[in-house]
Amino acid sequence: RSLGSISPKTMPLATDLADTASAIVEAPPKRFRRSTSDLIREQKLRQAFSANQSQRSLDAGSLSKSEALVAAPIDLTVAYVDPISSQVPTDDRVLDSTKSFQAAEKGRVEHLELAAEKERQQTTRPTKSTPCLQTSEDLSGDLSIKTSIRLTTPHGSFAWLRRLPAVLRSQAGDAMKGPARDLVLAMCKDSLPKLMTDPDKALLWMERIANCLTWYQLEGPSVPTAPLTSGASLEERLAWRRVEEWDEAFRSLDALLRQGLVSTYAIVSERFAVIVCGQGSGPWTSSRSNETQRPTHAAPCAVLCPSVDELRRMLQENHVSFEVAEIASQEDPAPPSELTLEEKRIRQEQEAEEEGGKTQLAIPFATEPPASSMEQIRSDLRELRRIGEKVVTPDEQARITPLSSALWFEGAWRVHGLLDVLRQHFLVAPLPGAPPSATRLPRLVAPTTFCHASVKCAEVLKTQTVKASGTPGTPDERVQHIAELSGNFFPGQVRRLLELLRVLLPSFECNLVTEQRHCVGINAFTQLGMHHVEAVKCESAGSGLGGTLGWMWEFKLGT
Repeated sequence: RSLGSISPKTMPLATDLADTASAIVEAPPKRFRRSTSDLIREQKLRQAFSANQSQRSLDAGSLSKSEALVAAPIDLTVAYVDPISSQVPTDDRVLDSTKSFQAAEKGRVEHLELAAEKERQQTTRPTKSTPCLQTSEDLSGDLSIKTSIRLTTPHGSFAWLRRLPAVLRSQAGDAMKGPARDLVLAMCKDSLPKLMTDPDKALLWMERIANCLTWYQLEGPSVPTAPLTSGASLEERLAWRRVEEWDEAFRSLDALLRQGLVSTYAIVSERFAVIVCGQGSGPWTSSRSNETQRPTHAAPCAVLCPSVDELRRMLQENHVSFEVAEIASQEDPAPPSELTLEEKRIRQEQEAEEEGGKTQLAIPFATEPPASSMEQIRSDLRELRRIGEKVVTPDEQARITPLSSALWFEGAWRVHGLLDVLRQHFLVAPLPGAPPSATRLPRLVAPTTFCHASVKCAEVLKTQTVKASGTPGTPDERVQHIAELSGNFFPGQVRRLLELLRVLLPSFECNLVTEQRHCVGINAFTQLGMHHVEAVKCESAGSGLGGTLGWMWEFKLGT
């Protein structure tokens, strides 16, 4: 047929415009000669397609001739029952969602394990540096109770300590009135004439000195074995009455601590001692956070030293939380990150041999647990460590030991929980996991008065004047005045006593003695760590800016 005889039936319909447009877009492999009718048909197709495109997007503007011939979009049917990963095409740059979550979880676990390993290395590395003490406030970091004080100075005698009036030693409320005032002033005039320039200040100074040398105490009675009945004898009734008085004194200390009327007190038993600190005690620097801590009546703290497994188990089973001392390794090995692969392999072999030898020596006939169960135990322990629990794995237990067996209780909830559990334990009340209680109740000691307590004053063992060590007859030979005191001296009392002595003495030295049975490691939670103050030397440094008198403090620490 000729081009002019093409029938209208062979012309494409308006509905086939999209198919025809797609056919026109595709360039033929060969270039054919087109007739005039082909050109007219192409022009109509362009006009029809341009009108359709302008109706779909009004803001697109007029399209050029090259933009009019584009491929029609393909209709995609999305099945919503299929997963998203099967509906969206992925390439190498896009990971599967499941694999992405698994990779993120694996990275989180590795990060937590590295953080736990770093924390373990920091806590297990022993602290070798000696604490630096510079002022009298640092004496508050030694929580131990001193049992003996030895004062030495070349500037004056301590004979006045023997002449303290009884009204001062008894802590009477009207000590500074009437005849008692005259008696104190007469003693100051004879023994301490330097203070008589201002009698009122002299009386105040003497009263504060007496407060530093006195304390209140209640001895613990024996707990009767027979219960109290209506037919009990007089001795049994008196014995139970003494137990009731001790209970009232114990509860009064707790109440006075909450009210801020007692700064600190001690519970001294046969096997351990508890030091409770409240408003007025401190400050000291925490060995963990290196922050200054100052207890209050609303946020007290307490330390129990030493502790045994039975006592710790009793506290745990009665839901009393506590903190243990930092863990230090017996050796100081290099961290794993600083070892080579060969050194790591050698260390692992040595640890395996040591662990195997210890297991065989401790349990020669016991069968070793399966490897799968041990791995499960280690995994559970590591999981507890990740969530914040303080856990020591069996592999670490053979190489590390705690610095001290002391237990630390911080906050009103823990301190009052400790006191409640100890009270029931002392009074032979049934408690879960409680060890056998002692036959005698512990001694209660405080620097201020409490219920049923009797006042005690330091005993002056010796006051003497001797020549300092050196060659006799030389010009450098000096006289030393010495005083030795015995009693119970709390940290705050020792600090105030040394600060008050600066009024009389330009320089002096003080040697302190503690009861080792209850004080080893008691400072593990302060800046002193495993040390305690053995001696203090104070000397005037002259006047500073504004006429303020400066003082130099030197401390000698012991372990």
